[in-house]
Amino acid sequence: MPGGIFQMKINPEGVLSFEFLSKGMIKIHLDIDLEEWKKNPKIGFNVIHPDDIEAFKDSLMQSYKNLSPWYKKYRTVANLGEKCHMVNAKPEKLNDGSVVWYGSFQNITNQVQYELTMEQIAFDISHVLRKSVTNLLGLTSLITDTKNLDDRSIKEYSGYISTVANELEKFIRNLNDAYNRKRTKIDSLDN
Repeated sequence: MPGGIFQMKINPEGVLSFEFLSKGMIKIHLDIDLEEWKKNPKIGFNVIHPDDIEAFKDSLMQSYKNLSPWYKKYRTVANLGEKCHMVNAKPEKLNDGSVVWYGSFQNITNQVQYELTMEQIAFDISHVLRKSVTNLLGLTSLITDTKNLDDRSIKEYSGYISTVANELEKFIRNLNDAYNRKRTKIDSLDN
């Protein structure tokens, strides 16, 4: 997973500073000069999606106040478009009252895309397939429960079963095509 590690500190006066930023940070934040970021840590906030910035800052402050692990998923906006990132860090309170976090920032765009694809597939399966399976079960039950089926009824029920089977086949083909398109899109994000 693309990402970088950091050591960040907030002193008792609330001043934020980076004591360490790995070169891996450049890979996930192409628009930020690493040396400038070290000098002015707040420029990192500029790449966070406007809808996510307050929750991001709130999560940092909660970690600061409670000395709880800092974990937050958030979106970024940059020249290359919107991405999904995650911060994961462990805080430590120093003798002077400062809090230092040891952690990493990671680009999790591919993981998020994969999760969304899996959720969509699960939704499609649970809704579309359920209807077809219910229809098939109803038809087979009807055939089983009907005594003395004549040829006309058998052909009629066979037609219904064929229609449902064709719907299932079409759905599965479309689902496979959609999955392959998503996989190709996700794979292209890696490059």
